[in-house]
Amino acid sequence: MSDFEDQSWVKLGVGGALHREATADQRKFMAHLAETLLSALPDETEVKHRFLSKAIVSLTVTLGDCAFVLEDPGKGPLKVIRAKIVRGITLKRDEIPMTQWVEELGEALESRVAQSTTARQALATMLGLE
Repeated sequence: MSDFEDQSWVKLGVGGALHREATADQRKFMAHLAETLLSALPDETEVKHRFLSKAIVSLTVTLGDCAFVLEDPGKGPLKVIRAKIVRGITLKRDEIPMTQWVEELGEALESRVAQSTTARQALATMLGLE
């Protein structure tokens, strides 16, 4: 177990880092999160871009039986969704507050990075620990 895993503040660090970025600028947060998750969890992350543009239309990260989705309608706030997935089929999609989404994603990421050195290193970089 590394020093990173031993830190009791890691749990607060993940959610706190996500929350700070999300409240500052949602679209910038979405782009940064997409970049981080693509490098840390490429198999679990899907990013869709606008046609002929680098602008992100949606970011989906699937961890276990939940998919965490951010959608950019182009104007206004991002659409924040948590979906329940069973055997590859989306059974339920709920729009939830950004704060709740960030907390739940943070918890799911913490569980996932415990299983992957690459994901753990990317998360540490996102938190500014490396």
